[in-house]
Amino acid sequence: QHSLSSGPIGLAFLAGAAKHRFPDCHVQIEVDPDQVISSRPDIIGVSAYTEDYSQSIEAARYLRRKLPGIPVWLGGPHINALPLTITRDFDLGVVGEGEETFVDLLELYAQNQLDPDHLQHVTGIVYWDGEQRKVTAPREVIQDLDRIIRPDRSVMKTYWPPTQSVIKWPQPIYTSRGCPFKCVFCIFSIDTQKVRYHSVERVVLEIEDILRHHPEQQHITIHDDLFALSKKRLAELTAGIRAAGLHKKVSFICMAKASIFSDDMARLMRDMNVSIVTFGLESGVDRILKYLKGERNKVEDNVKAIDICAR
Repeated sequence: QHSLSSGPIGLAFLAGAAKHRFPDCHVQIEVDPDQVISSRPDIIGVSAYTEDYSQSIEAARYLRRKLPGIPVWLGGPHINALPLTITRDFDLGVVGEGEETFVDLLELYAQNQLDPDHLQHVTGIVYWDGEQRKVTAPREVIQDLDRIIRPDRSVMKTYWPPTQSVIKWPQPIYTSRGCPFKCVFCIFSIDTQKVRYHSVERVVLEIEDILRHHPEQQHITIHDDLFALSKKRLAELTAGIRAAGLHKKVSFICMAKASIFSDDMARLMRDMNVSIVTFGLESGVDRILKYLKGERNKVEDNVKAIDICAR
C-alpha cells in the first residue's frame, strides 16, 4: 500500500509504457483486493517492500482464490533484492527497472506465450519452471532516461477503504535514477548504479504537465533515489526551473545526503523554491553511522546540514 502523501509513480511509469505499446489496454491501481476482484482484470500486478512482503503474499493468495487462472506478477524493491524468495502465489517477478520488462511480458501474454520456453529469454525476471525458480540474465539499466515513456498520471487514484471514497495521490517526479552509495539497509548496497539523469528540458516538461492537469497541487515531491548529489546538476536544474517561471508556481520537497550537503546546495535549493529537505540521519552515534553508511558519514555532518538549512 502507498500512503496518502506519496503516490505510486513507479506504477504510473508502467502504465505509460503499457499504454504506449497497447493503446487500448486499461490500467488501474487498487489498494483494496475486493476492488481488484470487481474489476475482473486480465493480469494482476503486486508491488512489495520487504516489510510488507507477507501481506503481499496474503493478498496474492486471496486474489488467486477469487480469480483462478489470472496471472499474478510481482514487482517492487523486495523481489529486486531477493528474487529467489518468490513464492508460488506469484507466477513471476520483475527484477530491476520494470518499464521495458513489463512491455515484453505483455507481448508474451498477448501471444499466449507465458511459458518457461519463452520466459527464459526475457531478461530481468524470476519465474517458475516446474518446481524450480529460475532467474534470467539481468536487464541492462536504461541509460538514456529521456527515452522512457512519460508516466500515465491519470492512474494515480484509487478507492481508499478508510474513507470509502476515491482519492487522488499527489503527483511526484523523478529527475534521476540510481545512487553511488552503499548504505547497508538499501537496495543499492547490492546493486550500486551509476546515477542517470533526465534532461532539464524533460523535467521542466513534466512539472508543467503536473501543473496543467493538477493546478491545485502546491508542492511536488522529487522521488529521486538521491536528489542533491551534484552541485553542477543542481545549478542546471535550478536555472531551467527558474527560466520557466516554475519556482513561482510550486514548491519542491527533496532528499539530500548530509555528508555532501553544502551552503551552495542550500542556496540553489532556495532559488529553486525547495520548501522541505529531508536527510537520512539514521543515528546519533558515529559507530552506528559508520556501520550503516560507511566511513565518511559522521554525526557532525548531520548537525552541519541541519544548521545550513536553518540559516
